[in-house]
Amino acid sequence: MLNNKKKVILLTSLPILGLITSCHMIGDIYDGDKYVFGTFDEVAYKEYAEGQSVHREASIELNPGPTGYFNGKGTQTKPSDCVGFEEAKSYHYNWFEGLTWAPDIVPGPVGQYADNSSLIGKAYGQTKKLSNDYPKFKNGFLSRLYDGQIRCNSWSFYSMILLNQDGFGTSFPYTLDTAEYFALSLRGGSDTSDSGIGRLVTFNLYFTFYKDGNNGLNAYTVKLNNVILQANYSAEYTSLVGFTFADAGIDPKGIKGFSLAYDLVHDDYTEPTTSTFENKDDKHVGLCVLELLVPDSKWN
Repeated sequence: MLNNKKKVILLTSLPILGLITSCHMIGDIYDGDKYVFGTFDEVAYKEYAEGQSVHREASIELNPGPTGYFNGKGTQTKPSDCVGFEEAKSYHYNWFEGLTWAPDIVPGPVGQYADNSSLIGKAYGQTKKLSNDYPKFKNGFLSRLYDGQIRCNSWSFYSMILLNQDGFGTSFPYTLDTAEYFALSLRGGSDTSDSGIGRLVTFNLYFTFYKDGNNGLNAYTVKLNNVILQANYSAEYTSLVGFTFADAGIDPKGIKGFSLAYDLVHDDYTEPTTSTFENKDDKHVGLCVLELLVPDSKWN
């Protein structure tokens, strides 16, 4: 979980039907009610760091596969298939040897800080989280993405961010030196009612990495084609989605920021949905990010 908490606010109900009963805590420098209650547009996190912008022109496109991207357990034929890290594990067993997807936090009351150090060496998220070795990742609003909690565990927006199609961007508190792969814990979220069965949603994801250039930031964008996630099935069903920097053709050295945008390719819902969040009368579907991972990386 996170350090330096003065208080934690427990979310007991959501006005957004079926979106989440999701995950954890935030830093005490942040207004705890922001991005929590209201319409999809009010809840969506849309912040970009200075010099960053929405990118949809990719220098490389990746498809699922051993030299492309990995997604969950590798099958997405129904919502309950969209979970875990088994596909990445089948390609790179050494990344995950001895680690589990769940549990990702120790049992305890929702709304109270808990020491999850007992899960280091056992749970993937707690073992590989960026805040283990680099304490500045524990600070601020986005610290929720660096604390190892990759699933819901009855928390809500206090552990994750909801994105519209234009996404978000952030500067890292350190500059990346070495890393093998980059991954996010993801799922879909929607303000529709699915009678508890959920549905499949397909996105194109645009991962952009930023380095210092002669005239500002240089951006390097990777497109992941047809990433299938579940929406409204269960907040516990998150998928590890990612790729190696080598397969993306990017040298990780010097990366100092990241942004993510997406296109909604297909939604199995019975009525039209949108990911723009512009009209409150529309039916919306968005992307939920629970954790950002650059495992076993070195930073300066």
